[in-house]
Amino acid sequence: MRHFFLALRFLTRYPIRPLAEEPSGADHARSTGYFPLVGFAVGLELMLFRTLVLMDPVGMHQPLWDLLILLYWIWVCDSLHLDGLADTCDALASRGEGPEMLRILHDPRLGTFGVLSLVLAVLARWCWLRYLPQQFIWFFPLPLVASRLFLSLACQARPYAGNEASLSSQFILGSEGRDANRALGFALGSFFLLAAPCIYFGSATALDAGLALGVCATGILSGWIMLRLPRRRLGGVNGDLLGYGQQITELSTAFGLFFVLVRQ
Repeated sequence: MRHFFLALRFLTRYPIRPLAEEPSGADHARSTGYFPLVGFAVGLELMLFRTLVLMDPVGMHQPLWDLLILLYWIWVCDSLHLDGLADTCDALASRGEGPEMLRILHDPRLGTFGVLSLVLAVLARWCWLRYLPQQFIWFFPLPLVASRLFLSLACQARPYAGNEASLSSQFILGSEGRDANRALGFALGSFFLLAAPCIYFGSATALDAGLALGVCATGILSGWIMLRLPRRRLGGVNGDLLGYGQQITELSTAFGLFFVLVRQ
């Protein structure tokens, strides 16, 4: 449980008490195996919130409720990765490579392309929240699970091209194949915990579940493909690039589920 709480502390803003002993680099690396489980926990919480607000009989209230859920979603877990998305978009727009690109990634100032990427990412989430039918509320956590699985898998990428004194280096440099396998197991377990009750009670079919699993795999693949360009120009990976890939995975999975499963 030590490594799960470390992952929860890193990926969310939940008030997790500090560990009794200062975590080592190996502890951070082992925690990557629990990233999808953290995404599942946050996804269940957001799913519960959205289910509750849909009980409000006044339809005009729904856009405001969705905005509040969106703000909480960003605050509780996505602000770290949105920062990586913005920094990477600024670096890509600069056309810099290697050390020059790394300098832009570490620049605390935000450029035009970074701002646009943040606006579009937040707007995309609001649209998804606004129009997701209650019938398909069961797949709400899936984009969060898939995107955290992407993070676990991307931590296996080498070489590391960031600052070796940074926190992200401890997650990436020490990550091993067993951590990726654990993450994959947790992701698949989370998927079946969501899909099996829905199939049993008739709110989803086995075909729906199969399509959803395919969309999640495609979302992770899209994140990996979109990571190739910045990774090639930087000469490796760092924390910002992983945040960028996580955002691509989360959004592509969310909209893929919507367009594939919502038929009317």
